[in-house]
Amino acid sequence: MDAKEDLVEAFLFKHQGGYPDHFSTVLTVVLTVMLRSIGIPARLVAGFAPGEFNPFTGMYIVRNTDAYSMTEVYFPKYGWFAFDPIPGHALIPASIEEDWTFSVLRQFWNWVAGWLPSPVTGLLNGVFGTLFSWLFRAITWFIALFSQGWLSVLTGLIVGTTTAFLGLLGWV
Repeated sequence: MDAKEDLVEAFLFKHQGGYPDHFSTVLTVVLTVMLRSIGIPARLVAGFAPGEFNPFTGMYIVRNTDAYSMTEVYFPKYGWFAFDPIPGHALIPASIEEDWTFSVLRQFWNWVAGWLPSPVTGLLNGVFGTLFSWLFRAITWFIALFSQGWLSVLTGLIVGTTTAFLGLLGWV
């Protein structure tokens, strides 16, 4: 693309596509100008997407490529609504709770599953999904058993300490 070339014109007519920030720029500028020209309240807003979640630090990595703009349109009685121009862009970003638990293990499994045939992946997903759901239910039941009053908390501490001691003896 030339330095003197108009980004919107080159995007729409010459290249017929581009990077996500090109979609963002073209749609927001064109849409905002068109809506305002016919008297509909619209504004251009810019910001950053959440970025990529880092499971080791618990924070998001936001890069320059996460910057984009959107058009907000005002609807009477409802307020401002944003229109995201990036195709395939998540409407609601993932939260920390969805990405945090076992995210490194999930990334490793996705990498391994990419190399396996789909019937094998489906079988392993079913087997491990069932095992982990049973394990989760057992742990939940065990915690619920010992969390109903002071006596059950004391009993849980005694059982936990005894189990840890027996496990240590077995290890040694």
